[in-house]
Amino acid sequence: MSGYLKTFIDHLQINNDLANRDLYMIVQSSDSDQTLAINSVYGTMNRVAIRFNMNFVGIGQTTEQINQLHNKMIGNAPSNPTTPTTPTTPTNPTTPSEPTTPSNPTTPSVPSTPSTPDSWTITDKKGVGRVYYTPGYGINVWTNPDGSTFTKRINHGTSWKYFKIAKKANKTMYNLSGNQWVDGAYFR
Repeated sequence: MSGYLKTFIDHLQINNDLANRDLYMIVQSSDSDQTLAINSVYGTMNRVAIRFNMNFVGIGQTTEQINQLHNKMIGNAPSNPTTPTTPTTPTNPTTPSEPTTPSNPTTPSVPSTPSTPDSWTITDKKGVGRVYYTPGYGINVWTNPDGSTFTKRINHGTSWKYFKIAKKANKTMYNLSGNQWVDGAYFR
């Protein structure tokens, strides 16, 4: 078994139902569904309760390493226990502190007038244009004037009919038909 091993055992108790049976620790790898059962270091006796909490993440390659991890986290029980083990309590518990407020709280600014994006001005105009780009390469053909979806490329030096011109700010796009638009910077 390899990978991160996670062991979560909360308030495990051995009582009369489990008397004289072995206690097992189940370890599961995070990278597979395999489980591995390991005999506990603790022995069992009739009417003896063992209770502990453990929440640990570590790496273990072999059963021996997992047993060492178990011994480190829980410790070795005496070979002939006479009194039940009790859980330890933290010696320095922390209490939540009062929430603090910032000395200079900031409030988000609200724009006085909402800005509207510039829209394309599309005019019907027919003509023939030629692609001017680096020889051996082409320009992109887009599905709309915004150039958001690429469809194909057309080669340098080829001529195409256009049917519409779209203008917005300092940008011009030419419609070659349907939803095929090219950048006016490379098409004249």
